[in-house]
Order: sequence, then C-alpha cells, then structure tokens
Amino acid sequence: MPKPHTEKQSDVHVQIEDPIYVRKQILNTAINAAEILKHYEVIKEIKHRKKQYQEKLKEVFNEIQELRNKLEGDLPKVKEEVEHKPKHVPLMTPLPKEKIKEALENYLGNWQLYEECGALAVAFGLRPDFSSVGFQKFAR
Repeated sequence: MPKPHTEKQSDVHVQIEDPIYVRKQILNTAINAAEILKHYEVIKEIKHRKKQYQEKLKEVFNEIQELRNKLEGDLPKVKEEVEHKPKHVPLMTPLPKEKIKEALENYLGNWQLYEECGALAVAFGLRPDFSSVGFQKFAR
C-alpha cells in the first residue's frame, strides 16, 4: 500500500533568458543527434559488408590453395637441376712491373709537358683545354 503524501510538493519555475535561442539550440542538437545515428547505421552496414567480403575472400584463397595442391600432385616429378657456377676467371691478367713503371713514367712525363704548355698559354692569354689537348681564347 502506498504511503499517503503528507508534504505538499511545490512546482519550481525558472525564467530563461532568450527562450527562442535556447529552443533553436535544442532543436539543432536533436537534428545533429539524428544525423549521427544515421551515419552510425551506415558505418555498421559498411562493417557488415566488409566482414562478408573478407569471408568470401578467405573461401576463394582456400579454394585456390586446394587447386594448387591438386595441380602439384598431378604434375610429374622432375629432378631439380643444380646450377653450376663457372670457375672464377680474373677479369684482367696483371701486367709485369716493368710495363707498369714505363706507363707511369710516360704518363707523368706527358702531364709535366701539359702543365708547362698550360703555363705558357695562360701567359699569352689562352686557356688550356686538356680534353682535346688544344688551347682556347679566354672569354673577356
């Protein structure tokens, strides 16, 4: 049995400043909440379809694996060939020390000659061009 109310309940009233603005804000919030719920439903549907596609993909991969195994079983056995590496052959045979000394002396002699010619060319206002062993006039 419910208790009888001995105390009288009083209503509380509060004044709201700019009630139209508050109503608009509450309505906009409700609209945004409804849109969020729609988006959530779309996301749930996308996740569900993604899961279905993953399951189908897994089935296809399993079928491919079974077919591959069956194909390997049906193919004849072939003896594997071992790759033979060729014997190491040096790229160049070494030159005798006498030839190396002679080539080095010729190179150094020619270089000294180029340096001397270059110094003379600069003295006469020419620029040495060692790529073609010639001389060019300085651009002034």
